[in-house]
Amino acid sequence: MGEGKTARFGTSWLWLAALVAYTGVGAVLLLWPNGWTLNRINVDVYVFLRGNGGPLWATPEDVAVALNCLIFIPAGAFLSLALPRLRWWHVAAAGFGLSLSVEVAQWALLPGRSPEVIDLVANTLGAALGAVIVAGVRGWSLRRSRSSSDRHQSRQHK
Repeated sequence: MGEGKTARFGTSWLWLAALVAYTGVGAVLLLWPNGWTLNRINVDVYVFLRGNGGPLWATPEDVAVALNCLIFIPAGAFLSLALPRLRWWHVAAAGFGLSLSVEVAQWALLPGRSPEVIDLVANTLGAALGAVIVAGVRGWSLRRSRSSSDRHQSRQHK
């Protein structure tokens, strides 16, 4: 196995470990038995945004949807980095599956929590956005390295 493959393999494991750790922390947050605590966080973020120039049309419920989306962006990015051959829609499907698991667990195990379809949609969108961001950065990095390589080769041929 060449040096490049070893480095890439090691990096994939690092991103996979980050995904597992992030998912574990996210599971604790998303499966917290007391929904009031999470609602309080949403309201605190809403109040902060309103007091600091946030959009006047946004409601606490809008903030909750945005936070549900944001919380899944790193998970989608970590999965894309750990398994680089996955397409963004594979990552979105994995995000959907994870979110569906969370919503079912809330319904079945946590009487104080209520599963919501909008949470499922926002979480899936977040995972997809994480994958799209990684794909965009990869594409930009690849174009940049090719451009740099082309400039380097043209200097050598002069």
